[in-house]
Amino acid sequence: MDASSLQLSPNRIGGALIASAIGDALGWPNEHNNQRVGRAKGEERIPSHGGFETWSRWIGGRFYATEEPVRAGEYSDDTQLLIATARSLLTAGERWFDPFTQSELPAWLSYERGGGRATKRAAQSWLKGTAPWEERNESSVRRYFEAGGNGAAMRILPHIIVRAGSLENIRRDVLWNGIATHGHPRALVGALVYAAALHAALLKTGHWQLGELIEYVQDLGEIWRRIPTDSELPSHWLSTSYKPSSSYVESWTQTVHEVEEAIKLVQDGLDRGAIAIDEDVLSQLGALNSERSGAGTVTAIAALFLASRYAADPATGVRTAAYTKGADTDTLASMTAGLLGAMLSDEWIPSEWHSVQDMSFLQSLASSLAALEEAELSIHLLSYSLHPWTEADAKRLRDRLQSNQRSRLELGPLGNVKPVESGVLHSRVKKVTSRRWCLRSEDGQTVYVTAHSRETSSQLQPTPTVPSREPRDGPVRLDRMFAEVSALADDIGPSLSAADLLRVLLVVMERIRDTAGPSGNPAQLPAKPDLRAWLHDAVASRRLPPLSDEALLSIARVAWRIMYGGHVRPPQNGTDS
Repeated sequence: MDASSLQLSPNRIGGALIASAIGDALGWPNEHNNQRVGRAKGEERIPSHGGFETWSRWIGGRFYATEEPVRAGEYSDDTQLLIATARSLLTAGERWFDPFTQSELPAWLSYERGGGRATKRAAQSWLKGTAPWEERNESSVRRYFEAGGNGAAMRILPHIIVRAGSLENIRRDVLWNGIATHGHPRALVGALVYAAALHAALLKTGHWQLGELIEYVQDLGEIWRRIPTDSELPSHWLSTSYKPSSSYVESWTQTVHEVEEAIKLVQDGLDRGAIAIDEDVLSQLGALNSERSGAGTVTAIAALFLASRYAADPATGVRTAAYTKGADTDTLASMTAGLLGAMLSDEWIPSEWHSVQDMSFLQSLASSLAALEEAELSIHLLSYSLHPWTEADAKRLRDRLQSNQRSRLELGPLGNVKPVESGVLHSRVKKVTSRRWCLRSEDGQTVYVTAHSRETSSQLQPTPTVPSREPRDGPVRLDRMFAEVSALADDIGPSLSAADLLRVLLVVMERIRDTAGPSGNPAQLPAKPDLRAWLHDAVASRRLPPLSDEALLSIARVAWRIMYGGHVRPPQNGTDS
């Protein structure tokens, strides 16, 4: 297949992009970990129809648990980040990585819907101005290199569209896009496998034979089998990757072997033709196992299987991906639909699916990508100006929304946004108020921003527990404490209940005050071994529950920020230990 001599079909580009959003919107309500309201733990559901549905999900964590309605046809983070990738390419060309990591991902945190933990952790790092593989906390770096989810694969379609003439450029861009949030080979190989499939799907002409797409992916194996080199990646990235794992090369080789074995399973399933059972093949791939279904390689191969099997009946293929019990349905359906749209154009898409969120905007975005020639990417080097999105920008947006200022609202890379509706959401936590705004950009993208607040009163201030000496910012603020503890609970995981975590935090706050004194000297806590020794003694004496060193230090850092308002440097892990 000579990619350089072929012109991409605008209808295929539109079909791939719009179908990806449709698959996302169909599958999101059925995802096993989507926090759907009314779903019992472990319950799986299959809709009685093949269209979009209105539903609700829990947001805000356990401290701000709030019911958020999701309208029929609305998409999740899969499509949001696909759009972010496209916008980075359209605005910055060859320099797309800078706006993607310094503007798109940080700003996305203000409006994300259903984002995965690994992607949100990485976006938080970029929001602070730090690459996730350069975090000072070793546990954060380790978790980054252990992130092998499908979040890296689901957003790469725009790279294949604008780089169709060069497989090497596709490989490089997909690798860089992937490492922005994920470090494990399962994420990166999965993204490269999906890239190879999209490339073949967009370029091949004529009728598709059963299993032909799989053969193309094997023929393009060089793009996903080859181990990355230092020249393909950011400085020091590959050398950093060896720290949390015994050998990145071995891990990559093992992942490639897993993909090759999975392809054999798919080919065997397709060879069985009409007697093949989708559930059997998907189960063997691991796509129905909640612990494996979100892996990048698993989702990519499962999407390959469904797109190959249902090329003659694409709408059924998308529904199968969206409604399969146990699968990561939003991403599987999005990637399956993206492949089918690339293979078959947009003519097969049922009219009732045209009500997907932001249909007109998606059509316009597809047209812009179709019109962008690869040779034009370098032109942006002369005209592009980077505007990073910061925590101050996010706070300014929330403050303006809460004060009902409708003018001069900016949301980073989305540009000027206008509120089209707002309302108070139902929270199941007493004294919590959650308000949501629906914002629309000038080019037609719709996003939602939610702000949580908690009522406070002088009777609720925990003065009997917190030491009487005043911290530098005055009395401890409950809204700051609850926000910090909510984030801390997500970081530590389910090992502590909310009540126990708050109790531990207050105990540690008291000890920090006794150790560092009212001045909050930033040199005190890291330098004093007695605090760390006290933490270990408190665990041994059962004054504190059994926790890892990492968890104890995380609690200490949060306590420090609550008490001193972030004006002093909290205790750090790594070199400060």
